[in-house]
Amino acid sequence: MKHANFDSHWLELREPVDHRSRSKELVLLLANYWMKQEGRRILDLGSGMGSNLRYLSPYLGKKSQHWTLLDHDSSLLEMIETPIQKHLTISPFLGDLREEGLQLIRDNDLVTGSALLDLTSRGWLDELTEKCANQSCPVYFSLSYTGEVSWHSTANKETDVESLEHHSRICNIFNRHQLRDKGTGPALGPSAVSRLNQLFKSKGYVTKCYSSPWLLNYEDRELKKLLIQGWVHSALEECPEESEIINSWARSSLRLACSSNSILRVSHLDFLALPNTTDSP
Repeated sequence: MKHANFDSHWLELREPVDHRSRSKELVLLLANYWMKQEGRRILDLGSGMGSNLRYLSPYLGKKSQHWTLLDHDSSLLEMIETPIQKHLTISPFLGDLREEGLQLIRDNDLVTGSALLDLTSRGWLDELTEKCANQSCPVYFSLSYTGEVSWHSTANKETDVESLEHHSRICNIFNRHQLRDKGTGPALGPSAVSRLNQLFKSKGYVTKCYSSPWLLNYEDRELKKLLIQGWVHSALEECPEESEIINSWARSSLRLACSSNSILRVSHLDFLALPNTTDSP
């Protein structure tokens, strides 16, 4: 088992893309529910440098907020920049998702995370659901990868995959790599949101899933390059015998990444689960 690790440069590049990609409609549903509740304690799982805090806290209004930001990487916790916002306090917490992450749920009124669910296991999601349901805690997770990657042309808006040899094959290999243990057991990868949706519905929650794809254009070319390099690394780990095909795909993809008329679409879902009360939408 090894934890999924992300360096600060990668997180800095993706933050503005994450923020513009999220479903604003879904976060407004959460904000409407939150403002009618007494709670003020928020647990951010896999917080990294605090991107989720910076996006979400302004939507949760002027009521007092206390955030616990949990991550297993102390260097990322040390780089958290707190928004200049009255009535907001934070507590960085060094810990593991499987142990401290689940334990801290009982001390909080909202559980959230970003770019996390696809890295977690069936067993971990089962425990998360049980602990949240025990105290009627709302849950909001954004930007969970759902397994689809495609190139599009800004000229004619048509998918450009046909010109990228072996694209489907490489995506399948990468998605298979996503199922490896990322720290909580074998990961569910692209099926994680569907599993969590079923679990919370079985507990009587009102659940909603909204699309939040990355649409990476020319200005995002550095992020696209790092993303492609990461996929190549994962694909080579999964199928080293196919290195020639993988490297050929990488060269073609990197050329597209630097093109001014191509967009890389990476599918994500945002997920919200609210206790079934009169305040639920």
